[in-house]
Parts: sequence; C-alpha cells; structure tokens
Amino acid sequence: MDRDSLISSVGLVYPIYMGGKRTAMSKQASTGVNIAKEAARKTDLQIVLNTKKLYYGAVLATSLHKLGRETLDRLNVLLELTEMLYKTGTGTVMKTDFLRTQVIVTTIRSSVALLASNEELAKAALSNAIGLSWREHVVPAANEIPFVPFNVELDELISNAYQFNPEWSKLKLALEAAEAGIKEARSGYFPTIALNGNLSRIDNSYDAGIMSDKNIKSWNIGISMQLPLFRGFRTKNEIREATARFEKKKQEKLYFKEGLGLLVKDTFLQLARAQEQVMATGESLASARENRKLNVRAYQNELAETKEVIEAQLLEPFISAQYLKARHDHAVSRSRLDFIIGNEILEPLRQGAAK
Repeated sequence: MDRDSLISSVGLVYPIYMGGKRTAMSKQASTGVNIAKEAARKTDLQIVLNTKKLYYGAVLATSLHKLGRETLDRLNVLLELTEMLYKTGTGTVMKTDFLRTQVIVTTIRSSVALLASNEELAKAALSNAIGLSWREHVVPAANEIPFVPFNVELDELISNAYQFNPEWSKLKLALEAAEAGIKEARSGYFPTIALNGNLSRIDNSYDAGIMSDKNIKSWNIGISMQLPLFRGFRTKNEIREATARFEKKKQEKLYFKEGLGLLVKDTFLQLARAQEQVMATGESLASARENRKLNVRAYQNELAETKEVIEAQLLEPFISAQYLKARHDHAVSRSRLDFIIGNEILEPLRQGAAK
C-alpha cells in the first residue's frame, strides 16, 4: 500500500428519543421569540403614547397661548375704556380704577410671554419625539384636543388588558418557557436513543491487498442508546432549580395580575373624572362668557364697577383654561389606557363611544 492515503468519512447521528428534551427546548426557543415580539410591541405602544402626550401638550400650549392673547386684547380695550371713563365720565370711575386695570394688563402681558415660550418648547419636544431636528418647526394639525366620551365598563377594560397587555403576555410566555424548562430537566432521567450512520472511503494509488474494491468503500448503520446511570444528583437538582424558577414566574404573574387590574382602574377613574370636568367646565364657560359680555355693557354705561368688570374678564379665561386642561387630561388618560391595554382596545373604545 502506498504511504500516502486520503480517508474521507461522513457520519450522521439522528436522535429518535430524548426523553422530551428536544420538544422542551423547541418550546423554550419559540416562546423566547414570542417574548421578544411582545417586547417590540410594547416599545411601539410606548412610542405612540409618548408622541400622543407631546402632541396633545403642543395643542394645549397653542390653545392657551391663543387664549392669553385674546384675554390681553380684551383687557387692553378695557384699559382704554377705563381711561376714557376716568377722564370724561361722570366720576364713577376713578384714577385708582385705571391704575388697577393697568396693573392687570401688565401682569397678563407677562403671562402671555410665558405662554408663548411654553408653546415653542412644546413644539420643539414634539419635533424631537418624531425624529426631527430642533430647528424644524412643527405645527399640530388639530386646532383643539379631541374629546370623545366613552361608556365602556371597567370589567371589559380589565378583561381586554389580560388579553392584549404586552407585559402580561410576556409573563404568560415566560411561564410556558419555565414549564418547558422543567420538562427539559426531567429528560435527564430518560435514555437517549439515536440512529447512527457512517460512510467512509479510502483513496490510495495502490489497488491490491487491503486496498481492494470491497475495502475502499464501507458503511454502517445502527441504533445507539445512552442511559444515564449516575450523574451525582445533577438531574434532581436541575429539576429543583427549574421548578423554583417556574414557581417564581407564577408568583410574578399573580402579583402583576392584581397590579394590572389596579392600574387599569386608576386610569379608568382618571378618564371618568376628566370627562366629568370637561362637561362641567363646558357649562361654566358658557355662563362665564355671558357674564363677561353683560358686565362690559354695564360698564360702558357706567352701571358696573371696574373691579367687577376685571373679575368677569379674568373669570372667563380662567374657566376656559380649566376646560382646555380637562380636555387634555381626558385625551392623555385615554391614550394611557390604550397603552396599558394594548392598541387592540382602540376599536372597542370607539364602538363604545358611538353607542
């Protein structure tokens, strides 16, 4: 036989039975992928929530700035009227009334400057949230924050949260993975049976003796079994570890279930409170607007005191600001509820509001 030989070999081992280990590992891998998907879905929901909050904040800041400018314009008119009545009137309006009005106008002018700054900051934050440069000027499309009343029951919201909340889904998947981990650990008690095959070939320039055609190529196939007899109690302790991990996940799921229900209830109550505030301040705003108009007419005819007119002029924007803030809180609470439950709850909320 020639001194130089080339030996080629191909082997195959295919497990037939592994005591449930292969199924358990496959289950853990698939649940790991699903957990990652739920984490990505939570990130998407968080981005949507943050963007909505900043968007509604920008709309609120714009509305408050507009309200401040309108209030300042009306007070400037009142200041001119007060000055005219003070100089040419019958004496019911004194210099102290003019000075008081002038102080109020100056104070409101300072507040309007602050509202303008808040509007620019809110728009800059919104630009950053949507990935634009701070140099970009973003203008919200909506002129006012949307208000959509709802009548969805709390039990329905909590039920949907247990179905769609990504953190809850992650815990359920983690519990399944931990259960599969117990099965994987228990597989250590069972034998491993595998199908073995081997194909080999020897290449040599010598073609006689042991290098005959029958010996150049060879193959074998068979079944092997590996039976664990003693592993130093490793399998037993692996089962205990996997079981402890499973019990830990069960407790986490139990605690999170109660916490999720409380979180949904808290947001639900905030949403209901904001809805009541929107309706109440909306009614008060109409009365405050009418009260301002009546006081201005009376003041023009010198039938009302300056203090009463100033109070009426300030009361309307105060209630209007409360009304805008209530609409903002309602929209933010609804967005937060969407985040807690999952984006699938949007359609049920709209259907509930349409009833």
